[in-house]
Amino acid sequence: MDQALYAVVIVSYTADVSSRRVVALVDALVSQSGISKSRVSRIWADIDVQVQAYSRAVLVAMGVNADGQRELLGLKGSDSGSKTFWNGFISTLRERGLTGVKLVIAMSTEV
Repeated sequence: MDQALYAVVIVSYTADVSSRRVVALVDALVSQSGISKSRVSRIWADIDVQVQAYSRAVLVAMGVNADGQRELLGLKGSDSGSKTFWNGFISTLRERGLTGVKLVIAMSTEV
């Protein structure tokens, strides 16, 4: 049960859900769970410590050419996954000649 609760807190952390909402979610999943807002905050603090050791945003742009082959279009790392970083990355792709984009799928796991 503790591992399941920990998993809920981790997923909520990555989705930037407030600790109050996490407590409500856990209470809805498991009546009398006993998890408190302070426990959620402690788990988040533990996650922060672990993430800081590895926290780095990396953007990867993949494309599919006219022959249906996947190609790496760009790869860039930064200490932040901010909007400014994304905009700069996309601008660089355009400057290098990227055109005709038909689909963009963006995923963020920034924590």
